[in-house]
Amino acid sequence: VFTREATERNVCIAAAEKVPSAADDKVFDGIIQKLSKKPNARAVVLFTRAEDARRILEASRRSNLSQPFQWIASDGWGRQNKLVEGLEDEAEGAITVELQSENIPKFDEYMANLTPETNRRNPWFGEYWEEAFDCILPKNIPLETNKSLNICSPKLRLTQSSGYEQESKVQFVVDAVYAFAIALHNLQRDLCGKTKSLCQAMIDYDKGSFYKKYLLNVSFT
Repeated sequence: VFTREATERNVCIAAAEKVPSAADDKVFDGIIQKLSKKPNARAVVLFTRAEDARRILEASRRSNLSQPFQWIASDGWGRQNKLVEGLEDEAEGAITVELQSENIPKFDEYMANLTPETNRRNPWFGEYWEEAFDCILPKNIPLETNKSLNICSPKLRLTQSSGYEQESKVQFVVDAVYAFAIALHNLQRDLCGKTKSLCQAMIDYDKGSFYKKYLLNVSFT
């Protein structure tokens, strides 16, 4: 879509590079090198994940460019301040796009009450916790090690003071859950009558019709 729109508006695209999954520093360095060979093209548009955008900035620092790029980034970068921590010089002047959304205070309260002990249902939460606080959980300490380890304190919490920041797309996830819940409720009401549980008519209902007749017609504030 971007390529088509750029062409229609006579915007020249000097080069297009893809970031493969699980790319290493060599890949990102190569991307910067290829871009730097286009001296008349200084604007770089990024449609990437946040972590890939950061690694591109890191590669830009390693390349020690005499003339920095003008970064224009999608909502993958957005307004995430942590993405540019330590890379402020490389990111200076960047223009980023963010979908309009509202912070949800109750979600922050929910996150602040989560710990690896209270959130055992999520098998990846411990890994996230260790990465967020740059520490190791007591249960993950190797039996034999000569290294000095930063053990996670039980007092750690995901709050703004500890660097936690609500992702801008949380509102959209919450809205999506509400939309499906309301649509399913309306479907159940129309097909199952006074029955409070699922009925066979609801189970057999066409998925495409559910999308068009119910999900697309949901509205709430």
